[in-house]
Amino acid sequence: MSKKCQVVDQIVDMQQIARRGGSLTGRHDIADLTLLHDRLADRQGSVAYRLQPQFRRIELADGSKNLLCIEVQMQAAVTLMCQRTLQPFAHELQVHSSVVLVADDEQAAGLPDACEPMLADARAVDVMLLLAEELLLSLPLAPVAPQTEPVAVTLGSADATGIGHAENPFAALDGLIGGRPDARQHSDSDD
Repeated sequence: MSKKCQVVDQIVDMQQIARRGGSLTGRHDIADLTLLHDRLADRQGSVAYRLQPQFRRIELADGSKNLLCIEVQMQAAVTLMCQRTLQPFAHELQVHSSVVLVADDEQAAGLPDACEPMLADARAVDVMLLLAEELLLSLPLAPVAPQTEPVAVTLGSADATGIGHAENPFAALDGLIGGRPDARQHSDSDD
């Protein structure tokens, strides 16, 4: 039977929780996850999470090792800025990921592609940082509010095919040299 722990401190010994077969559940305000602040329209909302640490045998480049993996499940409501309308909108996030705790960059590089590494000591994992990083990875690169229409952009004038053509920026130069296609040749031959 799984034991549940409530996070009081943000630095947690995940190794001990995994050995006891426990999990970590909780809820934090989005305002507490400072890593996200630049990507959000405001700091309202909260994130509910469950972290299930467990040891797994993972094949590395230099052989297999028993590493601590954290199964992350989160639900959050955040406010993003729509890139089409430049208006804030509510965005629901459902995150399900598996994070492997690694000791150094070399060990992270040796992980299979399916594994997401986190550089951390298994006895001192910063829960707030883990939550913020996983939420950050799940945010859309260019947020667009649902039900918004694409913005029509007209570049130049359209011909019979409907394809827009921009004016030639060198047309004014043609008028300056008198519209002579051989003007460059004459100046070169005068030398």
